[in-house]
Amino acid sequence: MSSDCAAVPADTSLDVWKMQIEAIRNKSVAERLQLAERRQSWLRQTEEDFLRRRFPEATPTQIIVERIRHRHGDELARTVEPLLIARVARTDTAPSPR
Repeated sequence: MSSDCAAVPADTSLDVWKMQIEAIRNKSVAERLQLAERRQSWLRQTEEDFLRRRFPEATPTQIIVERIRHRHGDELARTVEPLLIARVARTDTAPSPR
């Protein structure tokens, strides 16, 4: 097992981190995928909560644009914003924020 300290979270000791990695290695592929899916879901929800707190008056479309800005930067957000606004205007309903 590599002891790359850069990979160890700041709030976790090296010994505990090694035990966590070993526990993950002992899981089946299906269990690892399930764990990854749960973590991804948690991260999506955390990002959603963060954006809703930061922009409490934002529409669902604005939240999507801010999510894109947060993940991919201003340039892409500026590019997709008018497209999303036009889409909402055509359908008269906001796209799902996820």
